[in-house]
Amino acid sequence: MCIRDRIYLVTGLPGVGKTSFLQVLEGLKLLPEYSVTPQKIARIYNSSETYAMQKLVSDGRSFLCELPLEQEKMEQFFGLLEGKAYTVNCYCIGLPDAAEAIARLVRRDRTGVPAAKVVADFELFPSNIWELSKRVENIKFFDNTHGFCLTGYFSAGKFMLSDAGHCVPWMQTVKAALLPNEQQITPESVWQTEIFERKVKENEEKSDGNRGETQRKRGKKKGARDVLRGLCGHTAKGFAGSSGTDFNAKI
Repeated sequence: MCIRDRIYLVTGLPGVGKTSFLQVLEGLKLLPEYSVTPQKIARIYNSSETYAMQKLVSDGRSFLCELPLEQEKMEQFFGLLEGKAYTVNCYCIGLPDAAEAIARLVRRDRTGVPAAKVVADFELFPSNIWELSKRVENIKFFDNTHGFCLTGYFSAGKFMLSDAGHCVPWMQTVKAALLPNEQQITPESVWQTEIFERKVKENEEKSDGNRGETQRKRGKKKGARDVLRGLCGHTAKGFAGSSGTDFNAKI
């Protein structure tokens, strides 16, 4: 059996936290490939990241890299892989909307990314995620509203939401893009799920002081621990397909 080299791809729209997620994966060191990035190779050879990535691919090495979810960037990246026996595993990071992404870019002083471009990229997200899905083995989706939370998984034409994913409206956009022929759930109906109603009830039963403390905790930025919770054990539990059957999402 031929074992293919693997590329672990971190993708998403501007301002969603791609670089932060990549750094978390590097820090966790769950796989040797997480420690190999084009940025590190570029520093070693005092070269551009493009040259470093070309060298990694020509040498047939497995590695971790970041890729903006843009048509032109994807064409360039997958063009490098033509004729190469690579398997691409993808992590897609997301936020609720362009306004939140723009606000985060401003807070990081990354004003070089025009707001109009961010809005346009969000509008192109459905078509670009569909194109990406045809070129990779699988995609794990992480919402970064309050830290990285595993919300969905796509592989071999099957799309699954995690328990948390049912309460993330933009995951319905993902589902509509990846499974266009299935009957779709409207974003408003997402909030009527059993898990969301249960959480509301739990919050109502808490005292105002406790609820305030819970909200403060939820507002804190989460990092490696939360990503590890979604990745460890080699399976992502809590997924179900449209038929209701359990599906283990292999890392």
